[in-house]
Amino acid sequence: MGRVQSRPIKAWRQPKMVPSRCGTDQALLLSQPRLRPEGFSAWQANQRILRPRERTAPMFELTDSALVHGYINILITDFVTGYKALCVSEDAPIERFAYPRIDIHILVDAPRKFCVANDADTSVFFIDAKAKDRPLGENQFQVIFDGAADDQAGFYQWACECIDFFKVMQFNQGMVCVDYADFLTALACCKGNTLRFEKLTYDHHATPPYDKHQGPPYRVIYGCLDGGLDLSLSHYTQFSAVLEASNPQLVMMKTAMKLTKSSVYSMMLLGEAVD
Repeated sequence: MGRVQSRPIKAWRQPKMVPSRCGTDQALLLSQPRLRPEGFSAWQANQRILRPRERTAPMFELTDSALVHGYINILITDFVTGYKALCVSEDAPIERFAYPRIDIHILVDAPRKFCVANDADTSVFFIDAKAKDRPLGENQFQVIFDGAADDQAGFYQWACECIDFFKVMQFNQGMVCVDYADFLTALACCKGNTLRFEKLTYDHHATPPYDKHQGPPYRVIYGCLDGGLDLSLSHYTQFSAVLEASNPQLVMMKTAMKLTKSSVYSMMLLGEAVD
């Protein structure tokens, strides 16, 4: 993957477009030189394989519906390390880089006054070590670290887990899946703009460890059971039952069971807590 030299970023400077250190192997970059050689377009690629008399029109057209709406784009802007990455599904066609539409934008530890333009098609998540007075617009949320605000290492590890959660939910296969529409449905049920994220790990043969949960119960949950190929529907049934029993004021729950390379089972939950 393409990479440029990292440098410290100032409060009002965007990070460079390079691979995210807390990503998974689904990360592809707009700056990747082999993907989009300068001056070489998809139309020119068509012309190379045609005889001169046939070069009257492109073989295909890059339509927005065909190459964009079928794939989710996640933009990560990391102010801790100065990295910025665009993550897509591994099976997304390379031509979709012609349409830089962002569905999910995640900003890690952004300056308090840093703003993102309102876009009805983009869900924005500010991952913060502590609550900040942000001018959040529609479809913009703040996810706040539950640990100590001065625990920078703990915060960044948690932030990376949160980023991985978004990627797992949108890109990984599973035995029980939710799609992007379910994601938007869960967000639409939130009354406010403040969310929480937690990852609870447990032994393969144990019951879901919701007793590790700290804080108020949830009213909206978007989450998943994450594990390897030995996951079963019995695990998912227990996972769902525990969440429903432990959150009596739940108004919306969208959950999945995803297959990943992880050797440790975990519950990953993003949601809005009860007031």
